[in-house]
Amino acid sequence: MRVTAVKYFKDYSLLITFDNGRNKEIDFKKFLENSQNPDVSKYLDLKKFKKFRVENGDIIWGANEEMSFSEESLIKSGASFPIPKLSKSFLKEVEKYLQVHNPELAMLASEPLSEYKKGKG
Repeated sequence: MRVTAVKYFKDYSLLITFDNGRNKEIDFKKFLENSQNPDVSKYLDLKKFKKFRVENGDIIWGANEEMSFSEESLIKSGASFPIPKLSKSFLKEVEKYLQVHNPELAMLASEPLSEYKKGKG
């Protein structure tokens, strides 16, 4: 299993996507709060926490890798859940609803929805 994407989710949580079609939310707050290392605890600042990068499946913070989590540790921690598959008919209904009830949002959503239909979403 490999990490294919990492996105900021909320608070101190990241959403990890794996190549087997599963997602995992990992909350780093307790780890950060319990850290005695100032190079790690500084990431309690959400602006700094959100500035991570992914290299070979590892999540890394800081130019000097002050904090990092290996792909293996990400796979082992927490429970994963499947990425929902949305039917084309459901997506069409969403587009119709948005066109009637919120045309501005429908215009913004039409690109991502059409990409999802092509299998890119």
